[in-house]
Amino acid sequence: MDTMQYTHLYRSPLGTITLAADSEGLTGLWFEGQKYFAATLDARHEETMLPIFEQTRRWLDTCADEHMLHDGPVRPMITPRFTPSASDEYMKGLGELAAEYKVPAQSHLSENPSEIEWVAALCPGTKYYGESYSRYGLFGGDVPTVMAHCIYSGEEECAAMKANRVMIAHCPTSNENVIAGIAPAAKYLRGGWRIGLGSDVAGGHTLDLFAVMAAAVQVSKLRWRYVDQSEAPLTMTEALYLATVGGGEFWQDFGEQVGLFEPGYAFDALVLDDSHLRSLRSFTPAERLERYAYLGKGALSAKFAQGKKLF
Repeated sequence: MDTMQYTHLYRSPLGTITLAADSEGLTGLWFEGQKYFAATLDARHEETMLPIFEQTRRWLDTCADEHMLHDGPVRPMITPRFTPSASDEYMKGLGELAAEYKVPAQSHLSENPSEIEWVAALCPGTKYYGESYSRYGLFGGDVPTVMAHCIYSGEEECAAMKANRVMIAHCPTSNENVIAGIAPAAKYLRGGWRIGLGSDVAGGHTLDLFAVMAAAVQVSKLRWRYVDQSEAPLTMTEALYLATVGGGEFWQDFGEQVGLFEPGYAFDALVLDDSHLRSLRSFTPAERLERYAYLGKGALSAKFAQGKKLF
């Protein structure tokens, strides 16, 4: 059996990448100088050009095609996992790539106290977690940025997020499952921060944003009861705003209008049928929304994306 490993160097926009493969397929990929570089590469290996390397080069070159970066319903974002898993060289390269190709960035921020302490130890001289991103241009401003969680962001970090127009992705089902804490979503929404809803699968357990909306209201009530009674809990109407208008505001930085039923906005819509949810009285639209979100038993009868009916 052929156990020989083969390597090839690919010079990407982020820096030199070492690709490793055996006779069956890719076995490793490392950026030059990264932590654990070539950790799983056998001492016995040979530099050559295999078909798998050619395929990988084509894929990387395609991803760098500027036309694909800014068109279509699904687009790439620069995504460092989070600060503890990214070297300084890696973060610097990501920041340069985001600026060069004008693509947005996303990562995690202040999800739990131990993570914040870890980042402070890894990044001496930073005043708050967000500075570990901002010093590489990955914290809003010229590079539109989404930061998930922001549960324990302090005053200085919050001020920087607002000034740099960082989008907060509130992930209530993840908050529940990971037991990290409960983000002050009501404070962010009513205080003028940009905030939308996120599913955070697999931290969360569902892609159904109606279920996420219900969870946002529920955890907000728990935060009001057990953490901070200075801010009333989110309402279901506010949760709907987060799931639509709130998240849609992020794309205004790219000249796109989404998230509202207004002239000039893309017609993105779900047609819901709740007729089988019977009741002895009539409900307002807001009450029907709340019932649908909590019960999760309605029927999706049609879906539109950018004015096109998908079904």
